[in-house]
This record gives sequence, structure tokens and C-alpha cells, in this order.
Amino acid sequence: MRGSFLAKLESDKQNITATTLSYLHVLLDKPDFGTARFPGAHEDKVLAGSPPKSSRERSHNEPSIHFGAVAASDSVMKSGTDRDRIAKAEKVIAFEMEAAGLWDQLPTLIVKGVSDYADCHKNDMWREFASASAWACTKAVTEKWEKQATKEQYRIKNQWNNNGGTKVMFQSDTVNLSGTHTWSL
Repeated sequence: MRGSFLAKLESDKQNITATTLSYLHVLLDKPDFGTARFPGAHEDKVLAGSPPKSSRERSHNEPSIHFGAVAASDSVMKSGTDRDRIAKAEKVIAFEMEAAGLWDQLPTLIVKGVSDYADCHKNDMWREFASASAWACTKAVTEKWEKQATKEQYRIKNQWNNNGGTKVMFQSDTVNLSGTHTWSL
């Protein structure tokens, strides 16, 4: 289930990105989300290893969507050298600690907002914008899920919730992006 849906998302990346950006702009136009703004291209530095040897200037202030494997751990990655070595060896695109191992136990698809480059220069400057971006992308993915849902997916969802719908909670630790979306087939 997860693999085929993920393949469909990847093949429609341009549409998912456009829908995500639309939701992100609507969200950021709300007065309560003033602190979730794009911090600025000058703050987006990719630091490979130690000491810093490269930076990448963004040409725009919109998030990018990436698909791939994510390494999970119960500790924070603070070494750019270790990050690069593990990413290459394990063929992963990111590192995650909040939901470590969750997707191995439940039939889930994880959408994450990336707020740092997993190195010693970690800070919270991008956290709120990353949270808002992840919320917008999750909303776009949820809509895609609804359109692609099959009877088998409906059967699986009903195993988790016998009332005919599934509730999904979107929440951030730093910005109140909470909301529920119920989908019924």
C-alpha cells in the first residue's frame, strides 16, 4: 500500500509541489503565523563536514519536496562528517529522531519539514517555516490519498477506526498548526 502510493506521489511531484505551495501561502497569510516566515536565503547554508566547506544559496523562498529513505535514531546528529558518511553508506536523504522507527510498526507515510542539516551548526531558525511547510505538504498528500483510495485501503483504514473514517492530526511543537482532517469513502 505505502510503496504504490509513494510511487504515485513521486510521479506527480510537480502537482504535489504546486498544491503544497498554495496551502503554504494561504497559511502564511494568516496573522497568527507571522513567525513561520522564510528566514531568508542568506541563512540557508549547507555545511558539509567540518569545517564548513560549501554553501548553497537558494534561488527562491519556497520549500522543496524530496522523496527517499530517512535514517531514524534516538540521538541528535551533530557531525556533518558522520552525516555524509552514513547518508552515502545507507542511501538516505535525511535523519530523523522524533518518530524513530514508527513507520516500521504502523502502515504510515511520514512527511517531515527539514529545519537543519544535521550537523554541529544546528539551530531552530528554520523550525517554524519547516513545520508550516510540512503541514501544507501533508494536506496536499492527504488530498492525493483521497483521490487514489481503493477498497483495500478503505478496509485497512477501518481496521484502525471502525466509524468509517480516519482522523489525521497535524501538529507542530513550535507553531500551533493543529487541525484535523477526516476522510470518508
